[in-house]
Amino acid sequence: MSGGKTPVLLDTDAYRVAYVHPPGTDPRVFEVRSKLHQAVPFISFQTRAELIAGAKEANWGIRRLNALRLQVAQ
Repeated sequence: MSGGKTPVLLDTDAYRVAYVHPPGTDPRVFEVRSKLHQAVPFISFQTRAELIAGAKEANWGIRRLNALRLQVAQ
């Protein structure tokens, strides 16, 4: 990887904590984000599916759901 960053595969919970939860809503947010500072995070297709299914089950609005879809597509 360029820049000396290490590729890291995130499971659903780690991705949710690092990128979906706003800071201050989960005590793990700062810890997980700080560990990813020197990493290039990746997710599997299963994690993507679980994130979207969880958002639908939680009745997220269409804008928030579409924002999540764009986020996990990158």
